[in-house]
Amino acid sequence: MAVHTFAVTTRVHSGAGAVAAIGPTLAAQDHKSVLIVTDQGIVRAGLLTPVTDSLREAGVSAAVFDEVKPDPEESIVAAVVAAYQAADCDGLLAVGGGSSLDVAKAAGVVISNGGAVADYEGFDAFENDLPPLYAVPTTVGTGSEVTFAAVITLPSQQFKMSILSTRLAPRAAFLDPAMLTTLPPHVVAHSGMDALTHAVEGMTSPLSTPFTNAFNLHAIRLINENLRAAVANSGGMAAIGNMQYAACIAGVGFAHSRLGIVHAMAHPVGAYHHLPHGLSNALLLPHCLDFNRIGCEPQLAIVAREFDATFTGQTGREAALAAIQAIRDLEEDIGIPSSMGDAGVTDEHFDAIVKDTFRSRNVSINPRRVTEEDIRQILYNAL
Repeated sequence: MAVHTFAVTTRVHSGAGAVAAIGPTLAAQDHKSVLIVTDQGIVRAGLLTPVTDSLREAGVSAAVFDEVKPDPEESIVAAVVAAYQAADCDGLLAVGGGSSLDVAKAAGVVISNGGAVADYEGFDAFENDLPPLYAVPTTVGTGSEVTFAAVITLPSQQFKMSILSTRLAPRAAFLDPAMLTTLPPHVVAHSGMDALTHAVEGMTSPLSTPFTNAFNLHAIRLINENLRAAVANSGGMAAIGNMQYAACIAGVGFAHSRLGIVHAMAHPVGAYHHLPHGLSNALLLPHCLDFNRIGCEPQLAIVAREFDATFTGQTGREAALAAIQAIRDLEEDIGIPSSMGDAGVTDEHFDAIVKDTFRSRNVSINPRRVTEEDIRQILYNAL
């Protein structure tokens, strides 16, 4: 039996008003000046105000870098490094979605180790720890506030590289549902499906354990119970708050169990077609599960019961198929396009997408062995 390790390294402050704890938390760590890494949408929505108010009241000054873009490129990381050094900061505070959190993580690596972000692809490819890093997530997908990864786009290669290390986990995260109430429905849908993909791929991973299953299964239950209401805004702060918990909980789970071919394919699909990461995942998830099913049927049968307890009496095959159908039904309800073609994807870049898929370390731990031709067929099935 293999030996696994499991640790939750990030202290999580959660609940309405959690952002008020930011200033006291950072002041208690003797921070004098931090760089806030965020984007213009956060600033325009007024979401930065409670963060900066908390810091000011605690006596911690803050510089702001607000030029993060979706699918952040290596040039953005370099700009954050320069801003951090120019302001003589002693910590990083990411406020935003996965892009802002990933940029802050990657910038922290470069700040402490020098060079360029492209130097640090892979597992533990850097020597020195990051500056203290803190996170305030404003979407319900990535779980980046507790994970050990950062994904940055290299435009010259049209490739999304990954930096992987347990040292990337923020020291503290602040989950406040009040920071989510201005999210557009399509962003809730896309990021919610990102969280679901994390949890389902985590459940079906050969590296899953009872520890990771406990997190990933509960995330699936929360998403099934709350994502529709969160997209419709019919659940108010309760539904979106539960989705925030789900994304974080799934982040804890998949950080240890890792992922599979959905994410391995979604990164290049998104890079070549400029699709939101959560949408790329959603478009691929049912098709990848169709392919993987025979390698993870018992695990998918367990997943099915989180969608509907009546699946308990069915055979493992029937329950696994029902799980995939339940995901398709959820996607239809929240407005996910029925095919990649409907989202603007063509087969123009399929050769490159297949090649880049196999640059992902997730391929080797997929629950079913996969070839280039398999990936190509899944792409056409999804098209």
